[in-house]
Amino acid sequence: VKAKDVFDVAAKKTGAMISIQKLRVNVAKLNSQISKSYEALGRLVYDSKKSEENVDEAVAALIAEIEQKYEEIADIEVKIAITKGKAFCPSCLTENDNAATFCSKCGEKLNKE
Repeated sequence: VKAKDVFDVAAKKTGAMISIQKLRVNVAKLNSQISKSYEALGRLVYDSKKSEENVDEAVAALIAEIEQKYEEIADIEVKIAITKGKAFCPSCLTENDNAATFCSKCGEKLNKE
């Protein structure tokens, strides 16, 4: 084993760890934004009940914003798992070992990229 090969493997693993950490920071930011949106939603509902004002459109917009952020988090979690060497079933979205050919949950053939 050459020192250069060992260095290359270490550099690749370090790069993957840095990528994963950046993705985790993004998840934390999104979770913070979700918390703020929940707070705004609660405040909006409370104020509307006090004033008997109709705020259905604003409530729907905040709910859509929260759902969109949850979808972003799910996408990031998939990227983290792929970086860690995991594969996802195209049918049921179950996380599988990258060496697997078929999904451990539903048996669907896994896409290898």
